[in-house]
Amino acid sequence: MTDIKELMLLTQTSINAAIEEAFKIGFEAGKKAGEREAAQGFKSRLASFFDEDLPVAPSASTEINSLFSNSDDNAETRDAERATPGTVKPAILAVVAKANHGISTKDIARATKFKYNSVRGTLWTLHKEHAIEKNENGRWVAASAIHKEAKQAELDEYEAARSAVKDQPPSGGNENSGSNEETAA
Repeated sequence: MTDIKELMLLTQTSINAAIEEAFKIGFEAGKKAGEREAAQGFKSRLASFFDEDLPVAPSASTEINSLFSNSDDNAETRDAERATPGTVKPAILAVVAKANHGISTKDIARATKFKYNSVRGTLWTLHKEHAIEKNENGRWVAASAIHKEAKQAELDEYEAARSAVKDQPPSGGNENSGSNEETAA
């Protein structure tokens, strides 16, 4: 009986050691992935300061300082960095409206300095509200631009049909608007 207990204890110890090693390996892999992601985010934010197509941030020093801020800041600091309620949709709509040939989600996030996932969520909401659409290239455009093009195509088609009718000689039929029975009588 003691041999079985010793065997079970040895097995349990081996399993615990294997699990602990797996957690260490997983933790290190996650840590490295997080470092790569953070470095990429830093590079992306830093590059946005030098992008000539984007407007200059009113307080670039504040933005640069935020790149080096501790991610464990308290809730008050995080709330201060949040966009003012009611400003996100109009800002995104303005950026989309200015883009003549459409704009990608990533470019909107860069231009507005909003978080990518926040931009994605707001774009989806605006799309559901029919304020924006995706064009044939998969880029976001103001819905009015798409509808304006469609309406113009409709008008062009109508004008072409109207011109075709004007150019036809008048038919020799009766111009009365009455029914056939009235005409026969």
